[in-house]
Amino acid sequence: MKISEQGINLLIQREGVRFGAYRDSKGLLTIGVGHLLTRTELSSGAIKIDGMHIHWGHGLSSDLCSRLFRKDLTRFEKAINKLVTAPMEQHQYDALVSFCFNIGCGGFGRSTLLKKLNKEDYSGAENEFPRWRKPRSIISRRAGEHAQFQGSEFIARRNGGFSNV
Repeated sequence: MKISEQGINLLIQREGVRFGAYRDSKGLLTIGVGHLLTRTELSSGAIKIDGMHIHWGHGLSSDLCSRLFRKDLTRFEKAINKLVTAPMEQHQYDALVSFCFNIGCGGFGRSTLLKKLNKEDYSGAENEFPRWRKPRSIISRRAGEHAQFQGSEFIARRNGGFSNV
């Protein structure tokens, strides 16, 4: 599976877009749509996007942020496709990509949410979203992902929106 355009738009809205480098909620240097700068990118001052080394020190264009985000998404899509063995609907997959994008592939791979999902305990899995609430600023994001996983479009709109960004 791949994340839908609706899922992409919602994830962008949740993450936000910043053309210049900034510190995330954990104080780590980030750019674009939640791209955590790696040690190599920090030391070289460049990010490899579509085979080109792009210097990020003065910020990235909207197009480069979009291309970097699409590149980053593939890692999370691959993780979800590899780790989840239970059948999923598109909205569930999209919610999981957003969740994994935020907590990381390792955290997702060790999560009770994944264990319950792979046992096809969908209600148990969806009830795990609210348990991931640190830092506190993430609570509304989790509510949106929870609603998205359930397929509750109205609630998901209220907690993150489906607008084009």
